[in-house]
Amino acid sequence: MNRKLKGAVDAAMSAALLFLMGYQFWGDEAHEWAGAGIFVLFAVHHILNWRWHKNIFRGRFSLMRVFQVCIDMLTWFAMIALIYSSIVLSRYVFSFLPIEGGMALARRFHILGSYWGFLLMNVLYHRPGKYSRADTENYVFC
Repeated sequence: MNRKLKGAVDAAMSAALLFLMGYQFWGDEAHEWAGAGIFVLFAVHHILNWRWHKNIFRGRFSLMRVFQVCIDMLTWFAMIALIYSSIVLSRYVFSFLPIEGGMALARRFHILGSYWGFLLMNVLYHRPGKYSRADTENYVFC
């Protein structure tokens, strides 16, 4: 059950990411609601993979593992930049928050976070056939 749920959450995150990349087609409001949805899925993804957080600094650190943890941390920073910038830039979902100013910085964070997040999550991290059995023995993946 947990494995199927993790797969469903990951598939929903991938579909939402594709939807979010086409914001010019769907409009700002749909983009914001899908972004809020992917934030919820991001939180659920990390709750379901709590063992990864527990074991991140356990075991042997090979060069591949150090590289992978760096990719994970950079991806996490990109997501935090996206969450922050989404809240500041929001005109629909978070409009009830009394946030004024900071739009230029938030827009830069949003662009940087989205491009780097896409690159890190889909090109470098979730590459098919990336890991051999030897690389995964001492690492718990999410």
